[in-house]
Amino acid sequence: MHRLHTLTRAIVLGWLISLGGLAEAHDPGLSAAHLSIADGELTAELTFARRDIELLIPALWELL
Repeated sequence: MHRLHTLTRAIVLGWLISLGGLAEAHDPGLSAAHLSIADGELTAELTFARRDIELLIPALWELL
């Protein structure tokens, strides 16, 4: 019985490790926002990735 549990664990572990190759990380050039509150004032620092801006430009032109 113990050997069956060990084999099952090994199979599951191998399967999980093999799935790691299928995972994809996020695009490192993502836009971000950092919000902070100090002295009762909210400050927002926005950083935009070029790709995000390029995707927004057509939408902004439609609003004008």
